[in-house]
Amino acid sequence: MPYYRRINDTIHAIAPKTKTFLHSCGAIYDILDLIVDSGFDIVNPVQWTAGGHSYQEWKDKVRGRAALWGGGINAQQTLPLGTVADIEREVREIVAYMRKGGGFVFTSIHNILAEISPEKVIALYKTAATVTG
Repeated sequence: MPYYRRINDTIHAIAPKTKTFLHSCGAIYDILDLIVDSGFDIVNPVQWTAGGHSYQEWKDKVRGRAALWGGGINAQQTLPLGTVADIEREVREIVAYMRKGGGFVFTSIHNILAEISPEKVIALYKTAATVTG
């Protein structure tokens, strides 16, 4: 943490409008406070399906302190196994919550694999673009 803090402080001092981004392997909910306290502005991925914490808990933990990049759909269950209606429902629910207060970049929790049908991918992004609540 102290080394990341020094790096982030230096970056922000040299280029105050620059945002720093931490990419991890996912199940990092328990160290989100340390990540934010280390000076990172953006956390990716938001793998709320790993580690037993909801997307609401992720958002509430960093609200107003860091942006979340990802977490817009469960890429291991809902996206490959759900129907288009399931995808639309989950995306509407997640985006409506995650966008409150800003600090959310919509994307899937993980990569969208080639076997996901185009209809599902279109539903994913079209639904996210229409959420206003």
